[in-house]
Amino acid sequence: MKIKKILKKGVHIISVPLSCETKLDDIFSHELANSFIEKLNQDSSYTKKEKIIFEDNQFKTTLLYKTIKPLETIRLTLKRAISINWEVEFNSDNNIKKCKVSKGFDKNKALQLIQLCSLIYEDKEQIKNKVFKQYKFDNFYYTSKKNHKNYTQGKIYKTLYTFFKSSYSIVDLQFMQLNRYDKVLDKELIVLVFQGSQESEDWLTNITFKMTKYFNKEKVHKGFYDTLKLFIKSISHRECLSYKKQKYILSKDIDFINNNCKILLTGHSLGGAIATLVGTYLSDIGIKKECMDVYTFGSPPVGSKAYTEKYNQKINLFRVINKNDIVPKIDKISSLKHLGKEIILASNENEIHSCNDYIDNLIDLGCDFELLT
Repeated sequence: MKIKKILKKGVHIISVPLSCETKLDDIFSHELANSFIEKLNQDSSYTKKEKIIFEDNQFKTTLLYKTIKPLETIRLTLKRAISINWEVEFNSDNNIKKCKVSKGFDKNKALQLIQLCSLIYEDKEQIKNKVFKQYKFDNFYYTSKKNHKNYTQGKIYKTLYTFFKSSYSIVDLQFMQLNRYDKVLDKELIVLVFQGSQESEDWLTNITFKMTKYFNKEKVHKGFYDTLKLFIKSISHRECLSYKKQKYILSKDIDFINNNCKILLTGHSLGGAIATLVGTYLSDIGIKKECMDVYTFGSPPVGSKAYTEKYNQKINLFRVINKNDIVPKIDKISSLKHLGKEIILASNENEIHSCNDYIDNLIDLGCDFELLT
């Protein structure tokens, strides 16, 4: 016997039909994120209300709410309507599935990628642990170069000089490369995640609006371009190992990548700007359009009108923005323009620029959570 129902936004008291103690992740879809849960006690009172956070492919709760027991009664205060599809004997599949390849914007892929954008802000060892255990990647590479820390630390005059006079660029580059074999595609999946503006200093590369020529051609933001050059240098000699045990260099073995790989580039805020420039660079060196997708979240504009017009049709780029996020609107006060297809999300409940804001607003679209393809 199956139970299919839509629970509307608001308060619901339910007794979940279980035959054994079951993880919360296996009972509800990710749509439950940012709703509240309480358990009924024997004295007819409820336990302390707790907010359910969705992060790294799972619900984050205290131990009390990790599992639900048979016939246990819970009270949910739902942030949004959710669908339930339960079997009384509870033989349902986990809500994490493989998805079909999509040529257009894929909201499920976007949800997965913004979680990786959020993950990259954590400590390297925490990232590494989650990449293997929760995201099931086979290989992990991480690098962090924070030039502004050495250049500006304790020397405010240098910071101000850089803003207004100096040709010196304060350049940061934090990114991770993830690899695994994807059975659906029958290809090597390569995911490049660029860290965004976690700290106020990171915006030093944004707010000067200095322009430079992109490989002596169209103009782009100088700070972003200098970061791109640092990225190119960091991968120029680094060998990767594919699931076929073949070694390749991302910037050199173009035929191998086009025939055997799918590349996903992503970044939040400043990281989205870097992902954009990396996408156009990889296109220039021969990576085919169908072999690469770029998803950015809350990204500022990156280049001149000539630059964006040149690359708009050359790469698959989906620029996800929250409606009230001011960072993507920098194009209104500068000569910088945006690249790619714009996907606008409603900025619900003051959810504006953080990774968690983007995660929650994507969930509001009603995503069916699926793994990357």
